[in-house]
Amino acid sequence: MNQQGQDPAQTLSRPQVRAIQHDLLSARDQQILRVVDMVDKMPLRGEADHFIAPLRQRLAILRPARRLNFTRLLFQPLDSVIVAPSAWRRDTLNVPRSALPPLAALVRSHMRDDAAALDHALGDLTTDHEADIVEINRTHLIPRSKDDLEKRRASMEIIAGATGGMMGRVPDYLNVTFACFAGASEVWARRGNERGAENIVNYQKLMR
Repeated sequence: MNQQGQDPAQTLSRPQVRAIQHDLLSARDQQILRVVDMVDKMPLRGEADHFIAPLRQRLAILRPARRLNFTRLLFQPLDSVIVAPSAWRRDTLNVPRSALPPLAALVRSHMRDDAAALDHALGDLTTDHEADIVEINRTHLIPRSKDDLEKRRASMEIIAGATGGMMGRVPDYLNVTFACFAGASEVWARRGNERGAENIVNYQKLMR
């Protein structure tokens, strides 16, 4: 944002935006990371995402810690199927990146005050703060105490209350299942299956 609070991409002509995109493609890694961090800090990214779009392949390699916000947290489990709008086709299971903001806005409208509470909980967290993310999405929590079980139950009750029972067994039950698998990896390691136990733990981390 500039001093007037305008999206910088909206104050530039198309040739100027393309020129900046071209320069970024040849920029050093640290320069790219600074640009990405600056865009991530914008409360309303808008057209500024155009600056990042050509960099996504390099970002997939660099895998920088990204600032968490409502939309990123919501769609993080779908990251592997999110594609550029130009790459999306109706006959695929992919999700166009352009659909994320309106879908997130729809979810926020139904969450009401809970959405603001989630924004506050995210604070300055990034995608590297795994433990904190699990604390927010407690369906991934590996219970180690009675308090952990109560936290997870409260989280599941919120989901059940929000859906009114219309969804039956919500997909989050798999989060709980794999958290239990990872929490008892020594069981999976029996009879020489240490590699399988390691895979279970790593897969649960990937799910988170």
